[in-house]
Amino acid sequence: TLGEILPGVLVTAVGLTTFESVFRLYTQFKSPESSAIAGVLVLLTWLYFSGLIILVGVAVNAVLSNRSADVDIEPVTRAARTN
Repeated sequence: TLGEILPGVLVTAVGLTTFESVFRLYTQFKSPESSAIAGVLVLLTWLYFSGLIILVGVAVNAVLSNRSADVDIEPVTRAARTN
């Protein structure tokens, strides 16, 4: 439902908007004589952080919807033995 996905969507939207503003400031103040390799590195960095922001939004939705309760893993209740 919309209520289940809205928190992650909002986190992602705010994160991407903020990152876009910061990235726009960077492009305004960078040297116009930058090489093509620098442009490729900046593009890859932008793609990496954009993907990371999207994954944070997905994680927010996963935590809030308690999807981790679907996993059948026994919790650790005692310390591990050492030899």
